[in-house]
Amino acid sequence: MICDPDLKILNVNARYPGARHDTYIWSNSPIRRIMERRYNNGERNTWLIGDDGYSLEPWLMTPLKHEIPNTPRFQYNEDLCSARSCVERLFGVWKSVFRCLSAQKRLMYEPGMAGKIINACAVLHNMRIAHRIQDEELNEMHENLYHVNRPNRAVEYDDRGYAYQGRALAIRIQESFITRHYGRI
Repeated sequence: MICDPDLKILNVNARYPGARHDTYIWSNSPIRRIMERRYNNGERNTWLIGDDGYSLEPWLMTPLKHEIPNTPRFQYNEDLCSARSCVERLFGVWKSVFRCLSAQKRLMYEPGMAGKIINACAVLHNMRIAHRIQDEELNEMHENLYHVNRPNRAVEYDDRGYAYQGRALAIRIQESFITRHYGRI
């Protein structure tokens, strides 16, 4: 699931039944291919935020492990986790409004129907937001929104002119982001 800071659902992928891992779903996701294509076509100021279960990519920022408090890298982690919390808030609001999503931790339908129910709940949730249909959970959610500034620059070549690729490129972009927004590493 991908949402914006206002908890509007931007993408939901309910195609995989059972206990598929998030990284498997992400690796087969059309959104991943779109983000990669946009990046390869020059879009350098848009990122998704994932938890540490995802691999760092040039268009997917993930937390760093075991950072020292009061350092730029630690502050990056704090802000990243705070920004990522909107998806956790979305799940809480979503399950409180659509009780069928939280009963017994699974839908009691065959996988195809369960996917349709999830998609329908996503559409109804976005309609609630668009038409400002609020309840106590939504009011609380709007008071706790967190917005992220998105930088406009990515480093793609090392000092010798060699292009960074794959994970090395993603690490370089993450390091550059931290340096620009939080100071020297």
